[in-house]
Amino acid sequence: MSSRDFLLPQFGNGPETAEIVEWHVRIDQRVHSGDIIASLDIGDVVVEVAATCAGTINHLCGDEGDFVTVGERLIVLSDIEGEVSTTELTLIDGSSDNLSDDLAEQGSMPVAPGAAELAKQLRLELESISTKDASGIITIEDVERAIEEQATPATSDWQQLEGARKAMSARLSLAARDAVPAMLTATADIGHWPDDASVTVRMIQTIASVVHEWPALNSSYDSTRDALCGNARVNLGIVGDVDDGHIVPVINDASALDADALRDALNTIEKATRERALDPEQLQGATITLAVLEGLGAEYAQLPIISPQVAAIAVGKTRAALKLAGDEMRITRSLPISLTFDHRVISLNEAGAFLKGCIRELENDLGGDAEAA
Repeated sequence: MSSRDFLLPQFGNGPETAEIVEWHVRIDQRVHSGDIIASLDIGDVVVEVAATCAGTINHLCGDEGDFVTVGERLIVLSDIEGEVSTTELTLIDGSSDNLSDDLAEQGSMPVAPGAAELAKQLRLELESISTKDASGIITIEDVERAIEEQATPATSDWQQLEGARKAMSARLSLAARDAVPAMLTATADIGHWPDDASVTVRMIQTIASVVHEWPALNSSYDSTRDALCGNARVNLGIVGDVDDGHIVPVINDASALDADALRDALNTIEKATRERALDPEQLQGATITLAVLEGLGAEYAQLPIISPQVAAIAVGKTRAALKLAGDEMRITRSLPISLTFDHRVISLNEAGAFLKGCIRELENDLGGDAEAA
């Protein structure tokens, strides 16, 4: 059985290499003259090449993503019918309209389509851009790499992450890969609260109460098993900032603690966080997270979801607000609240109902369990 090599054709004044984007044929498939063989990327332009005769695909010379050079074999055909006038595959008419113009030289620099415009937008001189393309043509990737190199500090300026910042990087890198975060926000009217009421304690009490109505927000999710597990206890992670990152100590079984006990627990973890004296056990087992943004002056924040948790709440800086009471406007205080949740397992309705429940609890008159700092 005779076979022939068929080669990658010349692309006019284009590059000498091409990336195989997609094969349109398979081994042992019968093709005819004009059948599309492959789609190729030749410097941000995708073109198609076709068979010049009938035959059976005997070999594909490369995988998708591989690069081939003009004149190298791209396929091998066997059982060929008729005469073979050329061993170069055919560039499909229309697939590279104005290809020579698109890849035309910009001044003395050969530039792929879009690359010159991007360089102009980024105020980069083409002469300052080096290319890794074998054909010497400057591509969009070359322009992007050049701007990244300008923004990258010298090697001597890099500092290895350590301590809390290293731990923060590891946790949040995992969170970025292992959740689909969504966020809802609302404000609670807390104008009736005493001036010395603690937002943190009141918020902990609110979360501990409302998760019993909507327990999915206090559940754990295992993406490897695609399984959700409810948690009987509310183990609340409290975000605490340190100079080089943040630490999230945990108040275990928060719903079982009254205001005084919560205040004592907060004071204890605040002191231990400041002194870097937290035990490893105090940083584990959170089922839901709370961040208080008052000290940052921020109102809303989308927090990371730390697996296996599925929700995190942020309370912002209280602010004065106008509220219509009957026919009169009165000045009150409002508390901004952000709820970030893993939308893979928590629906918008569940998240909204949980947030409404928090607003309801916060706007209720302070009861005997409310703490005054």
